[in-house]
Amino acid sequence: MLLAWCLGAWVVAPVAAADSTAMRVSPPLFGVFPYMSPASLATRHGPLRAWLAQELDAPVNLVTAPDFKTFAQRTCQGDYVLTLTAPHLGRLAQRDCGQMVLAVTANRSAAVFVARRDAGLASLADLRGQTLHAPPELAIIHQLGIEALLQAGLDVDTELTIEVAQSHNSALLAVLQQGGVGLVGLPTWQDARRSGQDQLVEIFRTRDIPGFVLLGNPERLPAPRLAALSRDLLTLHAEPVGERYFQGSGLVRFMLPETGLLEALDPFADRAARALGGQ
Repeated sequence: MLLAWCLGAWVVAPVAAADSTAMRVSPPLFGVFPYMSPASLATRHGPLRAWLAQELDAPVNLVTAPDFKTFAQRTCQGDYVLTLTAPHLGRLAQRDCGQMVLAVTANRSAAVFVARRDAGLASLADLRGQTLHAPPELAIIHQLGIEALLQAGLDVDTELTIEVAQSHNSALLAVLQQGGVGLVGLPTWQDARRSGQDQLVEIFRTRDIPGFVLLGNPERLPAPRLAALSRDLLTLHAEPVGERYFQGSGLVRFMLPETGLLEALDPFADRAARALGGQ
């Protein structure tokens, strides 16, 4: 699969033909949260990109960003026509940036603490004096992990060394190579277990949170088209391309968010806004 660095984002070259002149000149950008490497994101979310291209009858470029902060900023700036993002950043974009929530994935996520099997760590209390490899502070997984450590009575400023990893996968790799403890999202941990990774063990799992959020930019696509996309996403899992997508990504079908589901993430969205330079 061809990858190119363009305007600071990794781009997967589109394959669908465009009927719309406007979209042919400027193909819609489908932004995907950079929780994995660009190549892994392209592989896992390529089927969804292809389906979106078919729905829009236009080529769609799958892009990401070099880090979580840049991705969140570009989402709120409206750089992406469609965006698959973390739940608290989806809520932030909906609440503060005028983005429309099209659907959420039905799977639940959580923050998972993992360590090498030979490290002898069995609980959060055992983490005193350890190095914690965690995604950036902007990530909800980072925030959930800190919350769990504080509730367990650990002083995260003095009893742990926190090393920030660029992605969830990078945190796992750091544990394998350097030791210590990794803090990752549940989908990443499930991927590792499915791939036969048996050198790592789960120490603790936090309370759960919603899965990914799919956003539409109402300034780039008309409301009727966004509404049609939202409706069609609900049955994507029953189509062959949807079966491939959900099987390959480890996610579950799309659904409409229940009332209050995303609103409950406002404390996390508020922290994200502060980290991004907002109020």
